[in-house]
Amino acid sequence: SPLPTRRRCRYTRIALGKSGAMDVVGGESSGASGQLLLLYPMLLALQVSQFLIGAAVAYRTAHSFFAPEGWLDVESPGTDLRGMRGVCLVGCVFCYMAVRNFQATVQTIIEKRKYASRMKKSRSKGAALGTFGGGSSGSEGAKTK
Repeated sequence: SPLPTRRRCRYTRIALGKSGAMDVVGGESSGASGQLLLLYPMLLALQVSQFLIGAAVAYRTAHSFFAPEGWLDVESPGTDLRGMRGVCLVGCVFCYMAVRNFQATVQTIIEKRKYASRMKKSRSKGAALGTFGGGSSGSEGAKTK
């Protein structure tokens, strides 16, 4: 079957340094556009939920930062302010991660669209010239004349 042969060829190209590991990952896991129509909304919904969970945790435990106990004086034995401050920081970090994940996702979508439009233009240009891959460089045509 041709699939294992292609996969072996990709790994050989990595070993020779002609391709990167992400080329193999992209080649083996590239899905159809229908899969992306399902993946992107799910991914964005999970990032929104990640932000909401982090914001809720930070909001519920933010009072621990404003309590004077434990900053300069000794905490009373029954309080858990240090733990609550840590949970609040975790909530803030969770929100930060959600925002950065969202930015990376949007950036990836934009780059994929730009790449797809460039490939579409180069294919249409190649079809207009009668060659695959965008035509000749011009120097080859001068040699044959």
